[in-house]
Amino acid sequence: MAGTLNVTFMKKLCTILNYITIMLLVASAILRFIMFGGKNVWPNSNKAQAESEDDEGKADGEDEISRPSDPFFYLLTLYMLPIAFLMVSAELNFDFVLRYIAFLRSQTGKGFFFVFVALLLFDTKYPFDCITSVTMTMVGFFNLILSCLVPGLNHLDFLRKDSEEDEGESEEEELVPKEKK
Repeated sequence: MAGTLNVTFMKKLCTILNYITIMLLVASAILRFIMFGGKNVWPNSNKAQAESEDDEGKADGEDEISRPSDPFFYLLTLYMLPIAFLMVSAELNFDFVLRYIAFLRSQTGKGFFFVFVALLLFDTKYPFDCITSVTMTMVGFFNLILSCLVPGLNHLDFLRKDSEEDEGESEEEELVPKEKK
């Protein structure tokens, strides 16, 4: 009974951590979209730059930041919401999506995907991205460790179902000609 309780607790904990991480990713994407307008979302991120420039024409306390010039910033920002949708569909087991990205059905696949996205997101210029990236990395490693330690959590049944269906279809094909005789 105690072992079953721990497995159930670990599965729920993993799911909750995954959802929190997905919410952080969406929040980071929203902040990045706000930066498209050139607004300073992260105060004091360019403190040294602001001190070296003339502050003429600016009101006290106003901290302006220029738009990011890195094209990867814009590209990753556009991809962050679909990536979050893929993560949510993996947690909710949407078969119409997971049919094409089957590696997200297993806890190991989710863990590696979280770490991959976190490494793409890591940028020291933007503090919230760093927080999101470190959190995603930790949750990704937690998913990987849990998939090794908790029995039944890393189910690879989706690989067996396809092979069993293929075998079942071949048996049906053999039965059909026999019935006609």
